[in-house]
Amino acid sequence: MARLNRPTALSMLLATSISCRTGSITPAQSHIPDQDSGSPPPTDTAPEHDSAADTGPMPTENVSGNRLGDVLWDETRILDFAIELSDDSYNQLLASPFEYVEGRFIFDGYTWEPVGVRTKGNGSWQSIADKPSLKIKFDEYVDGLSFMDVSELTFNNMTSDCSMMHERVAYRLWREFGVPASRAHHVNITLNGENYGLYTNVEGATRSLIEQWYNDQGTLWEFTSAEFEEAYVPYFSAKFGEDDRSILYQVSDILAGNDTVDLDKLSVPLDLEIFLEYWAMCIVTAQYDGYPYRYPGDDAYIYLDPDTLQLKFMPHGVDETFIYATTDPESGVVSRLGWKCLDNDTCKERWIRLMFDALDLADKIDIVTYFDQVQEQIRPYVESDTRKRYSTETVWSCQDSMRAMLKQRRTQIESWYDYR
Repeated sequence: MARLNRPTALSMLLATSISCRTGSITPAQSHIPDQDSGSPPPTDTAPEHDSAADTGPMPTENVSGNRLGDVLWDETRILDFAIELSDDSYNQLLASPFEYVEGRFIFDGYTWEPVGVRTKGNGSWQSIADKPSLKIKFDEYVDGLSFMDVSELTFNNMTSDCSMMHERVAYRLWREFGVPASRAHHVNITLNGENYGLYTNVEGATRSLIEQWYNDQGTLWEFTSAEFEEAYVPYFSAKFGEDDRSILYQVSDILAGNDTVDLDKLSVPLDLEIFLEYWAMCIVTAQYDGYPYRYPGDDAYIYLDPDTLQLKFMPHGVDETFIYATTDPESGVVSRLGWKCLDNDTCKERWIRLMFDALDLADKIDIVTYFDQVQEQIRPYVESDTRKRYSTETVWSCQDSMRAMLKQRRTQIESWYDYR
């Protein structure tokens, strides 16, 4: 067991949550590599301040009384993580940015090593020399190595989110509404001693995420230009579990043709209620960048629950939420499942009702106050982040727009639907 180098409550919690693996977890020391071969020299540092905002206590439970998270997802503080790469690893990432290289991960006096480090992203991708989104895989080189019981971490650079707040607020809304979704929280990253700035730590699509909601021995697929049509079922990307796509083809067959969909028949392979809850919160958060607003579909997961043998929808890739506030919820629907629901009076009425339930949930948890708390908490980190894509003034402006949308969302939706 690694010895603590300072007796903090957090360190004591870490001490009870890590296993003894000789040579893989040690008290942190200075491991900054030589800077002669291209890796960046240390310059800026993260802000030194108490990260707890003065806007009241941050939430520790959801409206059902369940804990929102452990230390990794503690809303009252922003965690500081350090990553260290040798010159060879740094240069390998410059040449092959999506291949894991060996690195060190440091937190609260402990070093995890070796861990896998790579960049990630499509349109949001940036080089390791800029401000990349990052994947940390703890068991890439050491079997069983983990961090707070997770085997990987995902740090998003928020280049598609000028408010630097979308993922944290949006994922919380889905989770509070009872839709299985990742947890998200801000962290600050340094790499080789240089401040890389503010990131969103988004919970990965792993069994540890699934087990919070379901039996985790099922199969998780990602919509990657996939759709419930025979030609597009092969494009679902299996994340884990047995890749038997017969249930995906079953849904495709039920949705085929021009007839009104049989909801009873559809509800056998697909949890229709979870889909409608997922979709209702898409409207509240203005998530028009994923399923069912993309064809073929993307930015969503679907999980085959082995207990119910039903497919369950989950949100994914929500960095472009809270932007298109005036977009009509129906006009942009391009997926077969969305079309079939809109064409069925019972399905459409249920979706609209859930939309207003989602608005009620946002009011119940006072999402605007939560926004204010997060905004105040990250303010010094935004100001000190010299690598962020947007100017500080642009971030403040985008945050103002996001806050205005949150306050006005009910009024906007009521202009489309006279439900009450």
